[in-house]
Amino acid sequence: MALPEHIYGRMGGKKHHQSKFMRGNVPEDLDSVDLRILDMLQQDASLSIAEIAERVGLSSSPAWRRIERLKKAAVILRQVTLLDHEKLGLTFEVFAS
Repeated sequence: MALPEHIYGRMGGKKHHQSKFMRGNVPEDLDSVDLRILDMLQQDASLSIAEIAERVGLSSSPAWRRIERLKKAAVILRQVTLLDHEKLGLTFEVFAS
């Protein structure tokens, strides 16, 4: 599954993922590859290491090490699955005050 076209830029005829995090203030120890990985994981946390590595131009081992470093540094806190509540029959909300 590819990321939406608006997330990509074009350089040399190839698609290159551009991180939305590059616009803000980010810690200096996060480089552009880290930021691109974070963007991809936010869009689809089920991406394989191989797919992430290919998209950022690394082999699998360095991509895996970067992700593990981001987890250990608590930049990546957890990975979750979002469910469709309607398909599960959970169509009501409760508000309490």
